[in-house]
Amino acid sequence: MDHTRERVAITLLLGSETGFGQTAASALEGRGFRVTHAVGSERALALVRESPPQAVVLDVGTDSGSALALLARIRATDPGLPVILLTEEGDTDVAMFGLELGAADVLRKPADVDRLGSRLRDIVASGSAAPREKNIADLMIPASEYRRVYEDDSVQRVIEVLTRSLFRAGQGHRTVIVCSREGDFLGCIRLHDILDLLTPAPGKQSSVPSETGMFVARCKLFGGTAGEMIGEQRFVDIEAPLIEAAELMAVDNLINIPVLKEGELVGMLTDRNLLLEMCNLATGGGPRWIRTGSSEKPPSGAVRTGPRRRSPRRLAFCP
Repeated sequence: MDHTRERVAITLLLGSETGFGQTAASALEGRGFRVTHAVGSERALALVRESPPQAVVLDVGTDSGSALALLARIRATDPGLPVILLTEEGDTDVAMFGLELGAADVLRKPADVDRLGSRLRDIVASGSAAPREKNIADLMIPASEYRRVYEDDSVQRVIEVLTRSLFRAGQGHRTVIVCSREGDFLGCIRLHDILDLLTPAPGKQSSVPSETGMFVARCKLFGGTAGEMIGEQRFVDIEAPLIEAAELMAVDNLINIPVLKEGELVGMLTDRNLLLEMCNLATGGGPRWIRTGSSEKPPSGAVRTGPRRRSPRRLAFCP
């Protein structure tokens, strides 16, 4: 028997599809695993005590309470044993409680066997630590990296500063911060706010139909100040759960959201960094083409992080 292969136990509980265990076992065995079936809580616990596997795949089935109770008992019996939960799409309560109880990962059913096998190998190699939810502070960009304008600056000044920020070599931003002359944070102006200037305010529509020349005319006649552009603002406290910030951004269709600490602006949480963390959690490691030292080529359209040959200048855009 090849003892170098990972030893995996597939545990089925009440309500699990009995065919799943056989199918998953055969598929994993075909990928180099040694699989043991453990149908029911007591059989699973006996296996953990008598012949502990290197990892457990626990199919939640319809009885999520029993599954979570078994997870807790497995963790109490062998705290270092990694357990992957398989549950239905949208069953976020089970996923959240499972991770709190120490599950190494949670995958949606029906599970892709290649992905399941990859996660098992990663978890066996690296240990059973559950994925940690990052804080807003972990993902935000420091406020000092954003350019600032004053509330009494003209619209032309705002456009100039935002354009410089956007096309700055390295990493540009599509947002500028608006402050009072005393330095107090008042709000943000984003690229889409600038584009909105091309739409005339109610009651000021031109009697001339939109045609060639109208774009130039409107750009020449921009008026107002930065303070008049900021409007109603959304922000999030640095201690708030990450999901709160994500939901605010989704509901209001924001590319970023200001992060405050004790009323002071400390950073910006961007859709780009949020997406990267979503990819990291959803795929179990994030996009491989941006990992340090990866030799894999990015797919068409992916962001490249390495240097390009014969390129005098690289521009990257983020909120």
